[in-house]
Amino acid sequence: LCALETERDTGALISVDTNIVEEYSLAGHNNQGRFFILPGDEVHYGQIVGENTKTKLQNLGINVCKKNEQQGGMRANATDGAKKRQIIYSAQRFTFEDCVSWVCDDELITVTPKSIRMRKPKFSGKTSMRSMTPKK
Repeated sequence: LCALETERDTGALISVDTNIVEEYSLAGHNNQGRFFILPGDEVHYGQIVGENTKTKLQNLGINVCKKNEQQGGMRANATDGAKKRQIIYSAQRFTFEDCVSWVCDDELITVTPKSIRMRKPKFSGKTSMRSMTPKK
C-alpha cells in the first residue's frame, strides 16, 4: 500500500535487531523522538519503531532490544539513585489509518492478525538521510 502524501519533515527510527523490546533501551533513546512500540512488543530488523523528531529527514537505526547487562554485585551508595537511567519515553499505538497517513513511498505496512507494522524494506542498518520528494 502506498502513501497518498509523501510530505513528512521527520525521519524514522528503525530497529537494527529482531527481538523483544526492552524498557531500558527505550529510555536510552527517549531524546530521539516518539515511539510506536511498547516494552514487550516483538520487533523485526528494518521495522519502523518511532519517529525521529530530533534530526529532520534522518532515518536512524537504533537497537530497542538492548538489555541492562549489569547484574548487581556492586556496592550501593547515595549517588546511585541519581545515576540510574530514568524510564521516561513517549509511545503511541498507531491504527492502520494512522500508518497509511504516516508512511512515505519507500516504506511498507505489514498487517498480521496480531499486529500492524511499518517497515523499511531497503534498510541497510546505517543512518541515512531521506530526501523530500516534490508533490506531483
